[in-house]
Amino acid sequence: MKKLSAFILSLFSLTIFSQSLELQQTRAVYKHLNAPVSSYVFDIDTSKIKALGYKSLDSLNLYGNTKPTTIGRVIPNVKGKFYNFEYDGIFILQTPSNADLETLNTNPQQNLELYYTIRALEILKRRYGTLYAKLIQDVLYPSMELANTTHLNNWVNVFSKIVISFNTVSNDVAISGTYLDTAPTSITIGNRDGFLYENIAVVSIHPELIKGTDPYKGAYPIYKLGTPEENYMQFLKEGLLHAVAHELIHRYIDINNTKKGSIYNYIAFGNGRANPYRSNYDKNLYNLEEAMLNQTLDVYFRTHGGLSAALLEYYYKVQTDNLNAIPNLEAYKATLLQYSGLNPDLSFKW
Repeated sequence: MKKLSAFILSLFSLTIFSQSLELQQTRAVYKHLNAPVSSYVFDIDTSKIKALGYKSLDSLNLYGNTKPTTIGRVIPNVKGKFYNFEYDGIFILQTPSNADLETLNTNPQQNLELYYTIRALEILKRRYGTLYAKLIQDVLYPSMELANTTHLNNWVNVFSKIVISFNTVSNDVAISGTYLDTAPTSITIGNRDGFLYENIAVVSIHPELIKGTDPYKGAYPIYKLGTPEENYMQFLKEGLLHAVAHELIHRYIDINNTKKGSIYNYIAFGNGRANPYRSNYDKNLYNLEEAMLNQTLDVYFRTHGGLSAALLEYYYKVQTDNLNAIPNLEAYKATLLQYSGLNPDLSFKW
């Protein structure tokens, strides 16, 4: 534990961690409310960061009565040991390099990942408050009406934890999954007996692909700046925020999938058709879900400003490619637009 403490002290000795965010928030955010997100410079309140040790998640007892399962969606593999931190109820996990196993303080990339993850969360909260409330605050601390009779089934989903991990579990820049509660709480829904599932949302960011060295994936195809370092830093400054928001919308769909007549139920649960783990997987619906997520964020961030044209245009092209890959797109759109939760441009009504 002494080695970990030394690591934390060295990390916090960075000048960007020198002062309290609460004391600096006016200078940090509100003064620059209309400025590009990538230009924000502010300090982190280190008293809000809890170092939970270098250990496995099971050792932390983070999941309580939940366990990894392939039911639902793709689940990132978070087995093994991590540097574990908690900030404002969000857990941040980092996979060490071999060198770090000895010194625990030799990887500046991890210092940056931790800082910029916390920074992204703070910007979401302070500049994009409605998005933060929907994707984080409302799902972690739901004001849920259990007498609601609009639920299709006899259960309700919420998230008890959100985890953001940095590991190489996939070939994608970012993926996410839901760990499903295996011991739900008995509740009453209307006049029926039911269950409350307190699940865990896991977002995984690929620490190698965001470095800006891969010409086809990650930071470089988005920004195409002169050096890998420039692409990497630009991703940390704004792309990380977008990636986390995108993945949390997938998870938002998961916990809203039991609402009768909802677009979320149709996408994620009704027949499991957007889910590659189900036998009736429909890749067209999967592409539609990706397009709807990107369109929702495109509308939101173009309206509220702050992200670069390079980032928005990149994901707009991804969205267009998703839609162009669907041969019977108009038929799908006709079905989707029957739901009140969608706008004509396929963005969610948020």
